Amino acid sequence: MQFKAQHTLLEKMIERLLYDLGESQLEIFHFAEMTTLEVTGLLNDKIKINSAKIVTYHKNDYLGEDVIDNFKTIEEFNRFFIDNRKYYLHDCDFAWKTI
Repeated sequence: MQFKAQHTLLEKMIERLLYDLGESQLEIFHFAEMTTLEVTGLLNDKIKINSAKIVTYHKNDYLGEDVIDNFKTIEEFNRFFIDNRKYYLHDCDFAWKTI
């Protein structure tokens, strides 16, 4: 029963995914009504992050590029923000390489 409920929830989340192949042949994913961590939680943890542009803050304390540059995989990104829930993810743009 629990698996079915989780599977149904996952299906509803995936329905909110819009896909576009941009003019430059880049894959573009748009997510509606989902937080960044909900989306990245659906991805393979081993995806390697080539670059990330992230705007995140707590009050007036913005997370520095030195921390952001240390995110090498989706797993590292997710773990940081799960462990540091005080940060609000305002904007997040990844370039990654799938394995």
